Amino acid sequence: MMLPVPDSNNLSIKFNWTDSNYKRLQLAQSFLKENDELIFLINNLNGIVNNQYNIEVIKTVAALCRQNITMLLYLKKINELLQSASKEADINPANALYLVDQSLDLTALLKTERNHVLDSLTKVWYHDWLPLVKEANGRKYLQIVDDVKDHRPIRTPDMSYLIYRELNYPVDKWAEETLKARNEFALHHALKQRDFNLLWKDY
Repeated sequence: MMLPVPDSNNLSIKFNWTDSNYKRLQLAQSFLKENDELIFLINNLNGIVNNQYNIEVIKTVAALCRQNITMLLYLKKINELLQSASKEADINPANALYLVDQSLDLTALLKTERNHVLDSLTKVWYHDWLPLVKEANGRKYLQIVDDVKDHRPIRTPDMSYLIYRELNYPVDKWAEETLKARNEFALHHALKQRDFNLLWKDY
């Protein structure tokens, strides 16, 4: 479910995203603690000489899982900011607008962290893997798949399949609609307009 878009008149939101994802967020908090413990244990693997590369790979997997978890917590924070903005809209429009701006900025931070994790993982995995490319030496990559082997990684020449669900979560649509509502609200209250282009699918 996409995050709620604030109303352009009073920044009210139609539903509480946190309520709709209560169980999922509970699990995320639990998994985050387990991930903390896992990373602590991995970082304290002393005396291992022959499997350093394997340990680096495990670290990247732990980081990827952690990023999946923290994305949910970012969305929860964004929802909380939208709720606060809705309450402030009639009392202090400028502060309400500041809260909406914070929610937009969080999506940009989330994208940066996601891309950093993917980039770090790719660098480690490609120490041992031969990367696929769409085109090289004048030849285009063509993967023939069948009903048994047809899955996302085969059809993706880079590592972006690892963040496929995040790329397809409509944060970009939410940001576009929220920015439009934010600027209409700002215009109504003689406040400053804002430009914001998330480019969510860029990695």
